[in-house]
Amino acid sequence: MGRAAARSAKARSARVLNPEAGPKEKMNMADQVIAVLGGTGAQGGGVVDALLKGRRFRTRVAVRDPESDAAQSLAKRGVELVKADLLDIGSMRPVFEGAYGAFVVTNFWDPAQTQSRRPPSVRRS
Repeated sequence: MGRAAARSAKARSARVLNPEAGPKEKMNMADQVIAVLGGTGAQGGGVVDALLKGRRFRTRVAVRDPESDAAQSLAKRGVELVKADLLDIGSMRPVFEGAYGAFVVTNFWDPAQTQSRRPPSVRRS
């Protein structure tokens, strides 16, 4: 790919991530979002800590209860909270909307996530 084509591709990518960015503007890494599932737990919490420490990405965490102590602790640190539930597919869309990347961890042993208790819209065939 030639220089002109590379610049053009870079400009298109910046506009996709930031529709208001002009061709000469570069996407700031801190404008990119990493979505995290499990951000109030041990593993996801460690990822959130690393993301905040690195200051390269904005951090968005899916939470069932945005008013919980764990969620409020994240909010005070600058984390964007999105009320979502793994068993409600529609609630998950805003978590990943426009995200550059994601870290996803779930609790396999949680009875609410077992096959028999899932609503028909999220059951596997």
